[in-house]
Amino acid sequence: MSKKSIAIIGISGSLGQPVLDAFSSATFKDQVKFPIKVISRQKIESTDLVEYIQLDLSEETIPQYVKELKGFNTIIELIPSNPTLFELVNKIIVQVKPDLFIPSQFGLEIDQVNTYLPKFLGHKTNQSAVVRAANVKVVELITGFFILPGFYLYEVVQQVGINPKDNSYEQFGDLNNKIAVNHVDNIASSIASLSTYPSPNELPDKVRIAGDEISFNQIIKTFEKNHNVTLTKKRELTSDEALAELKHLFATEGPKHEKALYYLHVVASQGTNKGIHYSTNENEIVNPGEKYWKWIKY
Repeated sequence: MSKKSIAIIGISGSLGQPVLDAFSSATFKDQVKFPIKVISRQKIESTDLVEYIQLDLSEETIPQYVKELKGFNTIIELIPSNPTLFELVNKIIVQVKPDLFIPSQFGLEIDQVNTYLPKFLGHKTNQSAVVRAANVKVVELITGFFILPGFYLYEVVQQVGINPKDNSYEQFGDLNNKIAVNHVDNIASSIASLSTYPSPNELPDKVRIAGDEISFNQIIKTFEKNHNVTLTKKRELTSDEALAELKHLFATEGPKHEKALYYLHVVASQGTNKGIHYSTNENEIVNPGEKYWKWIKY
């Protein structure tokens, strides 16, 4: 099998270094044509494994991006969820036409959320549609909530209703409802697996992974144990009541970035096949029989 050439747009954030580590791991390094090219606003010194290109993302720099990315098999987007930036990336990808594009969709299964919250994160679904219309293979990697000790779902826990400031929590729906979660290393390895897949056109358009499935209760108990506290329930809403509250807020004030974790809590409360927990997954596509890595659990 020929080695794959890999390029990444953006490298900051929780997935940047884990993705680079996954490609250079013993599992995938023989399938990658090094150096990987990373285009970022940051100034970073290149190595034998990674060529860094410092370049802002703007209308004016699109021709430079196209020139840098032409000929790469796989392009991975690791930029913040920003409609303006996504539109710029769209213009680049439809000109470059890689064999595979992996957009920054990591998290919710947005089309399911859109059945009860129309146009929520619409810039993400629009990106996939625009790029696919240009006959580029797009694979959306759906991951559920991120987990990372010391950070996601350990310290950053507002997305499940916990308020660490006053050791309280809000209950939306059944606390035994399951949530799909993935350690950032699970996600990074899955990106590497998809990026080096022999025939990307044979991949499904959507790949859902679940390194673990946990309940609100498990997260509450873990937080209490780790912090030696007892959380107090502040209020309780059914999943329908929580959704009605969110819809009212959208109608009266519109989406607000600072309330993103609250929105995720509402979505997580809606149950299976509603955006954050799925009845089926594609674990076996990226990691058949766990032959590449062992899924990291919560």
